[in-house]
Order: sequence, then C-alpha cells, then structure tokens
Amino acid sequence: MARITRGQNIFMLVVATVVVTFSVALTLYMSGSLAPFGGGREESSQYRTVTLTDALVECERHARKELGKRLKSLSVDTHSSRFDTMDHRYKVFFIAELYDNNSRKGVAKSFHVNCFSSGERATVAQFKVVEDRDYKPEAIQRQEGGVFGWPL
Repeated sequence: MARITRGQNIFMLVVATVVVTFSVALTLYMSGSLAPFGGGREESSQYRTVTLTDALVECERHARKELGKRLKSLSVDTHSSRFDTMDHRYKVFFIAELYDNNSRKGVAKSFHVNCFSSGERATVAQFKVVEDRDYKPEAIQRQEGGVFGWPL
C-alpha cells in the first residue's frame, strides 16, 4: 500500500478549500447577495414575491391611515381573506369598530372593510368601508302545518 506524503495532504487541503470557496461565492452571486461585485438584480428594492402577509400589512396600514381617530378596533377576517387567481389580487377583509366622529365618544358601530391589493406589488388597489347592518330573517311557517308542512 502506498504511503500518503505530507505534500499530498497539503495539496488535498488546498483543493478542498478552493472548491468550497468557489461554491460559496457562486451561490452568493446567483442569489444576488454580491451586488457590489456585479451580482444581483437592479430591482433589489422591490418585492420578488408578494404574499398574503405583505398584502395584509399594507391594507392594515392603509385602513388605519384612512379611518384615523374614528377607529376603535380593527380585526382581520382570516376565513375570507385570500388570493383571487382570476383577478390576480389579494383580497383582505377586516371588521372595524368605528365611532361616529373623531371625538371617540358614543357607541362604536361595526363596519366591514374590503381591501384589494395587487398580486405583483404590495399596494392597495381598492379600498371600501361598508356598515354592518343586522339582517335577522324570521322563520316562515305555514298556517296549515309545522316546519315540514305536516299537520300540527
């Protein structure tokens, strides 16, 4: 069996170091982290991927700015908020409690806030506030019978 010399050990160590350094540098270059050295994209200040969380944060910021001091509380309707593939928009829904004026006195009323955000950028495209009116339908019963029409 051939014996490994000290020179061969040093050569293998140098080769391994060069391979690892090249791999790390190539990874950083391709991911855009080496922008000062020519890597990366020119649009580094813009989003690469917009998520529902980005849309939610932007819509909440817009709602708080629009509603101002009238706002008592603002909660996200996580059941209805979604990405609509047909419109290519994020649709974020809130329930807001609003006072009648900026004095913050009296009873706060419930409102539905609809906010639509662009799918490519986290910007508000449409914003709407609608009052929540209680609609309580009454059960309809026929005179001739019970719920299923059977005689009483």
